[in-house]
Amino acid sequence: MAVQSPTLSDSYLLFQLESACFDYDQINLRQFKYLLSKAKSLILVDRDPSGISAYILGLFRANSSSVYLYSLAVHPDFRGQGIALRLLSEFEKTVFSRGFQLIKAHTKVTNKAMLTLFEKAGWVKGKVVSGFYSDETDAVELFKKDPR
Repeated sequence: MAVQSPTLSDSYLLFQLESACFDYDQINLRQFKYLLSKAKSLILVDRDPSGISAYILGLFRANSSSVYLYSLAVHPDFRGQGIALRLLSEFEKTVFSRGFQLIKAHTKVTNKAMLTLFEKAGWVKGKVVSGFYSDETDAVELFKKDPR
């Protein structure tokens, strides 16, 4: 398995992965095409012989010192193999090497796997945001500063 940047031709594979991982707030195919071609984004994928097993997506603005980690998805068949931690680590290295000072994220308060992942990776919990997701689930804010 290799961590790499996807191409526009990977849009449909990313959309399929998104559909396998989430039943709420999904990124659609048109949005993936935009994210890969025009948006100020950083997307990394974990590619294996059968396709894409996971992705991580960050969004940023010009003249900003922070990146928003919008989504991290690992196909259910590949969970528990350390892929998420590997992707998150590579994402952090890439973001901080580009001069950004802070990464922000949200995750559902009920998503124990993601909360554990962020804790292992040294992220700091912030406040709880009530009704953050489309299904009205609360979210936890998370932050990681450039360690340098």
